[in-house]
Amino acid sequence: MACDGGAVLKVIQLILCVVCLVYKRYTDNEAIKVFYHLEKLSREWPLLNNVTWDENGALLADVTFGGFAIVVLGLLIGQLTGELKRARRTVCFFLVLGCIMFLIVGGLCLAAIDQVPHHLVDNAIVLGVLSIITGLLFLLDLAVIGNRSRSPSRSSSGASREKKPVKVVSAPQVVE
Repeated sequence: MACDGGAVLKVIQLILCVVCLVYKRYTDNEAIKVFYHLEKLSREWPLLNNVTWDENGALLADVTFGGFAIVVLGLLIGQLTGELKRARRTVCFFLVLGCIMFLIVGGLCLAAIDQVPHHLVDNAIVLGVLSIITGLLFLLDLAVIGNRSRSPSRSSSGASREKKPVKVVSAPQVVE
């Protein structure tokens, strides 16, 4: 088992993905309650229906949080079993995609602060900050993978150039 710093980062990423997913669900439930409360008071609902702008933003957030929880779980299992040594491009692809998607969702949540009801501002801030932290953690993991993949290659190339004993063979002598 290869339990190292990469595995620890993957565990933290997995925990943050699940926390984002659970908090998003909690926020959606609270948004529904606020909607019905404002409807009961005959107040107009502000411009946005939830903290991720609209249904498309909510779908993007759900896919990002849930999908990357599954992806990171797979990467964690691969890291622990040592199967990711040769799959560097694939891992980098998933990390870059995760970083971009989490930063986009975090930006959506933080951009929605001005247009959601005041009851949901805290939720939008927390979900946005959690998403951005998770995206930055994906970026950190990408940087660590870049350094990890370069370090062993230097040491392995030095190890493969071990000095082997050389046999000196004298030239055959010509007999007259």
